Amino acid sequence: MGIKNAFLQAIASKPLLEVKIEDYGITCYIGKLSAGERAEILAATRLTDAEGGNAVSIQDQMCVTLRAALREQDGSRAFQATDEDLQVIRDMDGAVVAALFEQIVDFNGLSEKAVVEAVKNSDASRN
Repeated sequence: MGIKNAFLQAIASKPLLEVKIEDYGITCYIGKLSAGERAEILAATRLTDAEGGNAVSIQDQMCVTLRAALREQDGSRAFQATDEDLQVIRDMDGAVVAALFEQIVDFNGLSEKAVVEAVKNSDASRN
């Protein structure tokens, strides 16, 4: 099959996590973050203000993460990397944003627990 074709096939078949948002009466989907989407999130966290402090609040970092990870049922991005789409997410209930953010972190293996498990599994596979 070849490595490139294997990667392309894996990209096309990324799993989605279905999440029901009772407060809004909708179902949305969380996707696995690509390297580019992770870079988009990291770039937002590195913005600094005039004093050298973090110019992006924790809440905005969460919103940028949602913008990158939320998907339509077919797997396409629900929101694009625009200020307008970011504002839609900023206007959502903060508790809903926080709950979705936690789901994204867990689903993408970004939580502290997931990282510890990955390291443990990696160490076990070496034995």
